[in-house]
Amino acid sequence: TAQEKRLQILEFGGGPVIHPLISAAPYAETIVFSEYLGQNRDVVDSWRNRESRAHDFRSVIRTVVQSVEGRSEEEIEYREQELRDKIISVVPCDIRQDPPVDASVQTGIYDVLSTHLILDTACESVEMYAEALQKLSAYVRPGGYILATEALEQRFYNIGDVTFPCITLTKEIVKKSLIDAGFSEEI
Repeated sequence: TAQEKRLQILEFGGGPVIHPLISAAPYAETIVFSEYLGQNRDVVDSWRNRESRAHDFRSVIRTVVQSVEGRSEEEIEYREQELRDKIISVVPCDIRQDPPVDASVQTGIYDVLSTHLILDTACESVEMYAEALQKLSAYVRPGGYILATEALEQRFYNIGDVTFPCITLTKEIVKKSLIDAGFSEEI
């Protein structure tokens, strides 16, 4: 089971946030965090290194640990430190490059590749999206998983006041692209 096995996780295009990794931390052995923008990498790295200028993610950690997972107040600080310890590196990535993740990152070793609301905006076409999944599949060990969030059947989406244009993906396009990249049919 996941609790017995400590997972190797690669976060692709993580942005300036750690949110998707909070619940993963107890199951992870190591997490490599990759992000395109240097300032976003700096946000995560400064938090990880407890720098005085670091963003405070405590409120979102509290929400996930207490409200979503139903755990105690004591778990919040522990989880925050656990996640800091398990993010072993913060590296550049660019889906338009080959390889798409910094060359220091090994391929074929990750149990989970996590990517959220990035491929649908970084890719300019459905074909590029399929190619992106193919590239990323090289990082996942046989039998591993991709955990992805995409905006389906949208041309754009908003986060606050910022509009992100995206390619129009359907469940069928995502499923076919995942299968063609070597992942299972589960979606």
